[in-house]
Amino acid sequence: MDHELIIHLDRVARRLRSFHFWSGMGIVWGSAAIFIGLLYAFNQATGRILDGSVLIVAAIGVTGSLLVIWTSSRSARNVHQVANLVESKYPKLDSVLLTAVEQQPNSLTGRLGYLQQDVIGQAIRHAHSHSWENVITPGQLRWARLAACAGLAATLLAAIALDRLNHDLLTTSSSASLAYQDIVSADTIFEVEIEPGDTEVERGSGFLVLAKFLKSLPSEATLVYTTEDGNQHSLPMSRSLDDPLFGGRVPAVSEPLTYRVEFGNQTTRDFQVDVFEFPLMLQTDARLVFPGYTGQEEKFVPDVRRVSAVEGTRLTLLCRVNKPLASAQFIEQTDSGEQTLSLQTVPGDPLTYTTTFSVDRSRELTLHLTDADQRTNQHPQQLQITMIANLPPDIKLTAPTKDIEVSPIEEVDLAASAWDDFGLKRVGINYSIPGQVDQDISLGDSFPSKERVELEHLLALESLEAQPDQLLSWYFWAEDIGPDGQMRRTMSDMFFAAVRPFDQIFRQGQQPPEGSQQQQQQGGQNAEQAQELAELQKQIIGATWKIIRRETLDLPTTSFPADTQLLIESQDSAMIQLEQLQDNLQDVTSIEHAAVVRNLMQSAIERLQLAIEGASPTKLKDALQAEQAAYQGLLHLRAREHEVVQSSQSQQQSSQSQQSQNNRAQQQLQQLQLQEDENRYAQEQQAQTEQQQEAREDRQILNRLRELSQRQADLNERIQELQGALEAAEDEQEQAEAQRQLKRLREEQEQILRDTEELQQRMEQPNNQERMAEQRQQLEQARENIQRSTEAIEQQMVTQAANEGTRAQRELNELREEFQRQTSHEFEQELRDINDQAEQLVEAEQEVARQLDNLRSEKSEQTNSLRESNGQDELGGQITEQRERLEQLLQRMRDTVEQAEQSQPLLAEKLYESIRDTRNSKPNDALKETEMLVDRGFIDQAAQREQQAREGIEQLAEGIQQAANQVLGDETEMLRRALDELERLNEDLEGELSRAGGQQQPGQQQPGQQQPGQQQPGQQQPGQQQPGQQQPGQQPDRDGSLNRLDTGGGLDRFLGGGSNQDTSPFSGDDFVDWSDRLRDVEEIVNDPELRAEAARIRDEARELRREHIETSASPQWDIIQKKIAKPLAQLQNRVAEELLRRTAEEARVPLDKDPVPSQYEEAVRQYYERLGSSE
Repeated sequence: MDHELIIHLDRVARRLRSFHFWSGMGIVWGSAAIFIGLLYAFNQATGRILDGSVLIVAAIGVTGSLLVIWTSSRSARNVHQVANLVESKYPKLDSVLLTAVEQQPNSLTGRLGYLQQDVIGQAIRHAHSHSWENVITPGQLRWARLAACAGLAATLLAAIALDRLNHDLLTTSSSASLAYQDIVSADTIFEVEIEPGDTEVERGSGFLVLAKFLKSLPSEATLVYTTEDGNQHSLPMSRSLDDPLFGGRVPAVSEPLTYRVEFGNQTTRDFQVDVFEFPLMLQTDARLVFPGYTGQEEKFVPDVRRVSAVEGTRLTLLCRVNKPLASAQFIEQTDSGEQTLSLQTVPGDPLTYTTTFSVDRSRELTLHLTDADQRTNQHPQQLQITMIANLPPDIKLTAPTKDIEVSPIEEVDLAASAWDDFGLKRVGINYSIPGQVDQDISLGDSFPSKERVELEHLLALESLEAQPDQLLSWYFWAEDIGPDGQMRRTMSDMFFAAVRPFDQIFRQGQQPPEGSQQQQQQGGQNAEQAQELAELQKQIIGATWKIIRRETLDLPTTSFPADTQLLIESQDSAMIQLEQLQDNLQDVTSIEHAAVVRNLMQSAIERLQLAIEGASPTKLKDALQAEQAAYQGLLHLRAREHEVVQSSQSQQQSSQSQQSQNNRAQQQLQQLQLQEDENRYAQEQQAQTEQQQEAREDRQILNRLRELSQRQADLNERIQELQGALEAAEDEQEQAEAQRQLKRLREEQEQILRDTEELQQRMEQPNNQERMAEQRQQLEQARENIQRSTEAIEQQMVTQAANEGTRAQRELNELREEFQRQTSHEFEQELRDINDQAEQLVEAEQEVARQLDNLRSEKSEQTNSLRESNGQDELGGQITEQRERLEQLLQRMRDTVEQAEQSQPLLAEKLYESIRDTRNSKPNDALKETEMLVDRGFIDQAAQREQQAREGIEQLAEGIQQAANQVLGDETEMLRRALDELERLNEDLEGELSRAGGQQQPGQQQPGQQQPGQQQPGQQQPGQQQPGQQQPGQQPDRDGSLNRLDTGGGLDRFLGGGSNQDTSPFSGDDFVDWSDRLRDVEEIVNDPELRAEAARIRDEARELRREHIETSASPQWDIIQKKIAKPLAQLQNRVAEELLRRTAEEARVPLDKDPVPSQYEEAVRQYYERLGSSE
């Protein structure tokens, strides 16, 4: 902008600032004068002086003046605003001045153009001919100065007047007060009422004393109280402004005392204050006497809220209370109503109550205490007793794991393993051939507890004189001591070996012509039908065996009659199919075999009926023998020669039943070398395996260990800070505050203790006992240290509490690290960090590439200048930092390779391959050359070398991502799993909120609205089960074939279906499961923000749940909706959006799709409601 034009505009700006200053000062001092006038009127009317009025006036004046100086000095600094004011004053300028101030010289020549100079010239000529300063006229400026001076003078005069008035009022008040005191102290006798008089208060609480005067009022009153030890304390009482009374408060009362009120020359009588306590359970200890079969010694566990005990344990609970009681009892809520368990006083200790009972089930007991005055404990404590069942031995078959076919002279290696929680007494194997052999062989006895035993047996069929078409069945068994102290036998799944004839032939046949295919299929229909019937009979045998294994007690279960009836119906169905097969048989030998099989099936039905009528599960073994004999008879109907012809796709679809051939036959078929390639398509079922279940449980425990370790570390820091505060406390108030903090720390330490007990219970669950025996012992040691830290805090031994807490934290850290190593989670966090570091490296390299492109553009424009670009030096520094980050990443990868070489060889190999490929592409050398070329000004060549470095870095990041996918899993798939779990969590919570309030909750899908990441109708949801698919977490079971036996759906009920009961995380008993699933989400996602948000929601939910349990009140649904439901729905949307971004190419959705902003959520919800209701 032109220099002369700036001078003219600056004059106008100075005039404006001057006007703003004087007018502002006038307003400030005028306001101060008015305020002082109001104070003067108030003091004169009431005869009282407001405390601090002078300071208020001074603060108004000083603050206002400083504010005016600051604002006026910063005003009129914008040239465009000044130009607008001038244009408003002189409309004839017609925006010439506004146009002139916007003119800038040419970037190349540095000069203004002709038209630009002409516009600026017009503006300057107008400034010479007109006085632009008259935007603010001299008259306006004079009036502003006059107003400021007048306001200042008025303020000074008003302040002088107020000071004189206050002096007069103070003199008058002092004289009247002296005269009044003389009167009341000499002659007046006061009438007073004291509240509360004689009373009693809860120990630790304070109480308020009121002295109400009926006529005359003394000038002051004093509260004097004396404790039992003779110490006397005096407290001045405060006078009420409205009523004729004085009040004083006695702080926390810990012992009985007397008090009186002194006023004038009078004193009230002494009033008695007694102290009471509500009954309170201070600590519960547990003594466990384990059953003899466990081999465990008696155990004493102090300060428990959760007790895990083996079935049959004699459990003694010792409850220490704060005072003698009239009654103490545990109350248990059962389906049949309340059950009461009374506690008795321990002889010689009136403050300890005890009860002993046998642990025969899991219980949740609530302690109710009543004292002699019929006071009850305000917050009844709950004690959770978890029964650890004496599980039957766990038998896993290792070889073979399916039915096989054998020759009559073959030797079969049978292998299995067995494990028991309290030791195996005997293990063995049973094999039988219907009507010929039934052999029970012991393979060993007296094995230690919690150790898996390997079992092996060589079965020689030649020694058994097995004949073709016979059926050999076998199963392993293991014996242990049951809960009743008696020997208990557990049997594995039953498997079969069909003895095949020696002359079973497999050869390649000729491809038949199309016209003869139908005839050939008709010829093999009988053999196929016999094979199908044999498979059906095998399934019936498996179902019968399942019931036999289940019915181990003297009395049958309630489902025994219905399940056995289901077997009868299935056997009837098999007989009907057999009769249909008999009608098509022409061979005399086959007809005889079919008749024998029919008689055996009929015999099996009769024996099953006898088992129902006599309610005797033992009779099922007779039915099982008949069923096995029937199956053996069906084997005789098999075809002796199999001619296999590669058929067309239509033939494959019509003969799917032939796909159930055994492994040996498949091996023979593969040797035929069929000349036409067969197209095989298999649809994989992604059922949740046992390993996935264990991985989920490991994540749950690892998350809890990490959380407990962090909470204990935070608590240790606060204990150390409190230790310094206690040492530095000088007066009673500081000591009292430190004591309150100490109490809060003890409550938090106790909560950590309870959560540790909960983790112990989780590790003692049957599915974790075998894998986590060592970790349970380590956690028990950590719990003992936490317990000692809690006791030390209670006894105010802060130093000892800090030491014990530090030991507990160290043990929790060691346990977490050990658990990570043993569960293959050791390198997860390290790999996440390496992956994040690689992504940041790629982003930084892309930024370097963009800056190089900018430098190339600037270089092409600066053709007439040899001056280097300003960003060249900065870019060189960024490339240097990039080289250092790349070297640090490679070194970190080398260290990880060395550490993972033994435990994670695949991970080490992947990372090593990435390092080797990076060594070949040499991105570090390329970056070094890029830096050198940039420093010397060769930008084009530097860009080429930078591209090579970028390709090498991207290749390195890709290799790291592949290694991360191998260890951590594919991140996209993990997001899908997290989204699926969040959807179910939201559905459970929204359902509970809807049942509680009858309204649709936030986050619930509106009609016509599709949640982000939600699949279209007809698509299978993640985790949704197709018909016939195995349930998640369900182990593959031979007996699962029962699902195909009953067309009426009865066997589905026999196998057991899922429950359709509503989930109630907050008002019911489903919170632990709901919280665990949210923990899964926290562990699944890799994004730190998403993990932190999931953890925050879980912590909020835990606190709300704890408050609900402690207060026994109804859940606060509005708070749950605000703090849990809405954030959880938002978290689901964030995960869905992240998933959409990662799968945008496949899903064909816009990349910039963002969640609805929070301020528009309600409007969008209402829009979809109207849209769904077709309004």
